Amino acid sequence: MAITALVVTALMATPPPAPPDPVQRVRNSADVAAKRMRLGDALLRLGDLRGACDAYKETIDLLPTWWMPRLAIVRCGRFVGVPLKELIAHARFAVRARPQIPITHAQLGLVLEEAGATQEAVRAFETALRLNARDFQVRYRLGMLLARLKRPKAARRHLEMVLEQRSGHIVARTHLARIYEQLRMTRKAAAQYVHLAETSRFKALALSRLIRFYQRHGMRALARAARARYSAAFGGI
Repeated sequence: MAITALVVTALMATPPPAPPDPVQRVRNSADVAAKRMRLGDALLRLGDLRGACDAYKETIDLLPTWWMPRLAIVRCGRFVGVPLKELIAHARFAVRARPQIPITHAQLGLVLEEAGATQEAVRAFETALRLNARDFQVRYRLGMLLARLKRPKAARRHLEMVLEQRSGHIVARTHLARIYEQLRMTRKAAAQYVHLAETSRFKALALSRLIRFYQRHGMRALARAARARYSAAFGGI
């Protein structure tokens, strides 16, 4: 009994442990989150998209208020099957957190476009371009989206600006040629098809498109000349 009394007395004399410091707990979580974020970035550079996404998810769980891992998971999650609804929520969070950064709007536009929310995607791309008019990749995506939405005049303007920055962008030039045809701008369309036939790495395809263009518009002499060029280079067509 005497020993028990001594133990009880000692326990009562021992001050209770101090409660955990909430500030330090937050700092610890932030440090671990930063490490997971760096791991995700490293895995992304190595091409391990799934591993990167897993690291970014852990980062978000540790520090839900941090916008950067949410934007990062949007960039890799599109390719590894992360649900679009989830990616859109992350992208919207990043936009709210950093509306002045163009890439947040650009990534939101990409996932909205993939989800079929095309009008909202257009607005997101337009916002990204207002913040950074030199981003030709966003401008290209916007131009292509507008073309699909049957807005050829707006699509034309953006694709022309893409070619001002990247004259060798074959896909943009090909679609611009088609848009010129839709707008009955035959001479401009012809110039694009001729340019492609002269500069494309896929010369056989480009020449065959030029021949069909001439045929569609009744330019028989030009079609024969282009056909002769094709035959001389690749055989009969």
